[in-house]
Amino acid sequence: MDHLEKTNLTYWEHFVLGMQCNWYCFVALLFGLIHTIFPNLFPFTSYEYILKIRGKVKDLYKGE
Repeated sequence: MDHLEKTNLTYWEHFVLGMQCNWYCFVALLFGLIHTIFPNLFPFTSYEYILKIRGKVKDLYKGE
């Protein structure tokens, strides 16, 4: 079965979701790098962005 069929997304919906997730990963990376150097800054911000990604995709694909 096709990936888009499994997730029940159109090509455009898949593109938008993918770009959102990529953006969240990039932002999480930036906050993570800052936090690595300055541990008191942004202590859970990267984790919160990862949870945002999980929230967006958790019901789309159950895996097989």
